Amino acid sequence: MPADNVTEKTAYLGALRSQSAELQGEINAFLTKKMEEDVKAAEIGGVAKKSKKEEREEEMYGEEDPEADG
Repeated sequence: MPADNVTEKTAYLGALRSQSAELQGEINAFLTKKMEEDVKAAEIGGVAKKSKKEEREEEMYGEEDPEADG
């Protein structure tokens, strides 16, 4: 495998990783904004607030909850 080919692939993968991280940040920002809008709309509409369990699950999203049972 020629060195140029490896260099090109490395540069391509580096750029792809950078763009993926940027896209993930944009998606997270959009979803956070959407969730905040939904919460405001629910409060205005008189929909019941989240339970403590739902709030805890949202806080711990993507992490292990040491307080959760089994």
